[in-house]
Amino acid sequence: MIAYKGAYALISKIASTILPAILLSAVLTGQEMKPVREELSEWSRQWLDEVVPYIITRAEKEVFLSLPNEAARGQFIESFWKRRDPDPATPVNEYKEEYYRRIGVANRLFGTSGIAGWRTERGRFFILLGPPHEVHRDFNVADARGFNTVTKETWQYWGLPNPKLPYNVELAFVDRTGSGDYVLERDFQSEEGVKSGDMRNLTFQFDAMEILAEAQKNPFENLDKIKTVITTQVTYDLIPFEFRTYTFKREGGQPHIIVVIDIPYTSVAPKPVDGMDRYSLNIVAQVSNSLGAVVAQKSREVSFSVDPGRKESLKNDQVQVQTSLSLEPGTYGIHFVVWDNHSGKAGTRHAMLNVPGFANGEPTMSDVLLSAARAEGAAATGSRVFRNGEEMEAAVEVYSLALDETTGLNSFLANFEFLRDSQTVLKAPMLEPKPSAQKDVRIRNAFRLKGFIPGEYTLRITVVDKRAGRTLSRDAIFAVAD
Repeated sequence: MIAYKGAYALISKIASTILPAILLSAVLTGQEMKPVREELSEWSRQWLDEVVPYIITRAEKEVFLSLPNEAARGQFIESFWKRRDPDPATPVNEYKEEYYRRIGVANRLFGTSGIAGWRTERGRFFILLGPPHEVHRDFNVADARGFNTVTKETWQYWGLPNPKLPYNVELAFVDRTGSGDYVLERDFQSEEGVKSGDMRNLTFQFDAMEILAEAQKNPFENLDKIKTVITTQVTYDLIPFEFRTYTFKREGGQPHIIVVIDIPYTSVAPKPVDGMDRYSLNIVAQVSNSLGAVVAQKSREVSFSVDPGRKESLKNDQVQVQTSLSLEPGTYGIHFVVWDNHSGKAGTRHAMLNVPGFANGEPTMSDVLLSAARAEGAAATGSRVFRNGEEMEAAVEVYSLALDETTGLNSFLANFEFLRDSQTVLKAPMLEPKPSAQKDVRIRNAFRLKGFIPGEYTLRITVVDKRAGRTLSRDAIFAVAD
């Protein structure tokens, strides 16, 4: 990377106007641009390779390399920084200033043996994560393999903004040669009390590698392009997924929303890796208020492998992804994007979300959450489609039950009724749980869907609060497949 002042001179020299709308669209959607007609200048090459290599996304880099001339590249660079400005209303781009400051510090503190500080592993982490909260240096200590005596520098972070990282992150750098060239230690010692060969040790090693991989990621890759798809409010139907929301009550009366997304296996593209089909998806959920301002956001990267021999059996199944949101009562817009990293296809959904309040003490019920215990392993939570003969579990919460003034206990009944075309097809035996001192209770029941012909059904759960003489009811719609 170039020096701090030199970087500013470079930007000033080649940046002039805002990227035209058509070019910005290409950046965000991956639209193919015309072939390069003019070779990159030394200034442009230096900006690409030495100024922003850690934070430019793959899509942005492809567009930059395809631009026809230096004027267009200058426009691109100005737009590049504007898109990262945390507060466009101010004259200062705080992100850009902080980024160049970190480059300057990295070059001053971590350069060694003719290697610029930004190119070192300590420099990369410093630029991406910022200065560590604590640094400890130990001399003549054994490395993780126990073979060499090294100088070790340990960086401690806590409270990093990346939700995929744990609250506390520790990075260890070792100087194996005494030259001042510190490299990230990638061999990990077992946790205290965990013996060699213990399965917990394998889990610890895997978790440590995952943390290192996440800490080194470009913070703008994937999430940036997905957020843009959401905010454009354009509907992409290349991945036709479904989502459902279930509202429950948290302590203190705050609503808590569980989100379940079902993505058909046939709509996403696997990539062969080591004899397995590897899937890689990015999913973002955004919630906006009545003014269109984003009030909540969740993102998740989903990667997994499947035996190619199961391809035929999965053609009618879905990849299920779950997340949750905590919102104040009110009406919101909720927006989802599913992005297939292998094919580049996207799917979006936009809907209204009504979040009820639970703090007023009125008797009410949560939504009904249906789950299926699949034969192949993990339960499918929030399922809507079940197989004939499959076991269904239903869970619902009841809030603000009345308590007896003398005993301080509740008393209620729960009925489970299955309907098809408004006609009762099955009525389960009534449940009468043992009285307790709880005003808020969870009710669970399980049913074997034996003899259910294919079609759509309604499960109606009715709760009778015997103390208050009040009846509550909640429906859940599901389908039985062939």
